[in-house]
Amino acid sequence: MSLAGYSRLRNAITDCYEARLLASTKRHIRDYENETTCGLRRKMDETKRPRNFRQHEVWQEAVNYASSIYRLTDEMPWFEKKGICDQLRRAAVSISSNIAEGCAKPTDADFARFLDQALGSAYEVETQLVISHDIGYITEEQSKTLLDKNAAIQKPLVALICSIRHKKTSSS
Repeated sequence: MSLAGYSRLRNAITDCYEARLLASTKRHIRDYENETTCGLRRKMDETKRPRNFRQHEVWQEAVNYASSIYRLTDEMPWFEKKGICDQLRRAAVSISSNIAEGCAKPTDADFARFLDQALGSAYEVETQLVISHDIGYITEEQSKTLLDKNAAIQKPLVALICSIRHKKTSSS
């Protein structure tokens, strides 16, 4: 075969390969777009309107609780301001913040996940209050009052999580 014939053959093979590659790429793009569109449609069907977090009593209680924690930590020793005080404040604020953020999520599963995080923050505050009492930073009375308020937040949170998850499993 001459050099010109070889060159034409190589060009033909390259053109054929590029045509197949282009067709394959177009097919992959089309499949991806179909999956994305179908997935988006499915996600839109599952979504709900945003919830109003201010209507949840547990959110209101959590906001009041965070204020109580802030007042308590103001009385703690100055050298603990960057230690347990900071931790207590962040965890207490996180309870109501996670409830509010979860209300903005489109699905019940997402909402329940944020409520789980809020519950975890409530447990974190409970632990830190026990430690604060054990090391003498808060009195028995302060500890009991705040632990009772914490339990009053945990109980409706658990009930709300269970109702959302039960609704999800019973509707499936």
